[in-house]
Amino acid sequence: MIRMISGAPRTALFVIDPIEALKPYKDTSVDLMVVAAARGWRIFETGIERVGVENGRAFAHCRRVEFRSDPRAAKTMAEATLQLGASERRELGRIDCIWVRPDPPFDSRYLALTYLLDVVPSSTQIVNPPTALRQVNEKLYATRFADAAPATLVTEDEAAILDFCKGRDRVVLKPVYFGAGSGVQLADPNALDFLDRVRETRELSPRGPVIVQEFLPQVVDGDTRVMIVAGAPVGAIGRKPAQGEFRANIAAGGAEILAQMSPRQLEIAHQVGAALARDGVLFAGLDFIGDYLIETNVTSPTLVQQLRRLSGVDV
Repeated sequence: MIRMISGAPRTALFVIDPIEALKPYKDTSVDLMVVAAARGWRIFETGIERVGVENGRAFAHCRRVEFRSDPRAAKTMAEATLQLGASERRELGRIDCIWVRPDPPFDSRYLALTYLLDVVPSSTQIVNPPTALRQVNEKLYATRFADAAPATLVTEDEAAILDFCKGRDRVVLKPVYFGAGSGVQLADPNALDFLDRVRETRELSPRGPVIVQEFLPQVVDGDTRVMIVAGAPVGAIGRKPAQGEFRANIAAGGAEILAQMSPRQLEIAHQVGAALARDGVLFAGLDFIGDYLIETNVTSPTLVQQLRRLSGVDV
């Protein structure tokens, strides 16, 4: 997935949420840093707010990250890191690889980051590239594969939503730009407050249309995350919702479980993976409920550590 550069020590910059808040025993960003460091890469971290462009040159104020031995066994980043270096300004064109991994929402700040990264010369590899991050909306990309997805409506039009919901006793409401299950609701279209819940979803910032999706009862058995690397499915892991919860997201209390791709999931994963590769995506996670494609994660795909522990697959 990553170009190997010979000669001088290679540098990798991770654009992430505050590093102090990461959980080294489970976060994929930490895993990627640790693996790269073990292979001789010099690791730096920065945040959206520390990236800029001056006179046509992209830069970031970043810190060197050095890890203690076996950092993924630590509970906190303070325990995992030997030290975080002093902040220094580095030209992004002199970085070998940039990992773009802030969590959603994909808001105006995230969008602006992609425009700033457009200035970075092609000699620097970016995972995932800024054009791909703009092209692939995590909630809407599945609508390109209608035969693979559950019945779905995307609109702000309340009359269209009510028409779509006729004959259904439960639907799932989702905002377009959020992740980790945030803002997702299970709703009864026949309830008196249904349109209020639609409006609540629509008005979440950043504002966008509402995704209305048929409820798939098999979600009680969990969902499946299929990892895609350079267009190909490389492994799968399951997530089971917490008691009384319909969302299987780990952030919503879901638990990782061993899973195997079904033949239909594998077929869809190859189809979608090829499309993602054409759109420039190098690393993604596809979410399935049963044999239905639900979401395409490209901003900060997770569960790499959990996949390795449960199945031995090393992404």
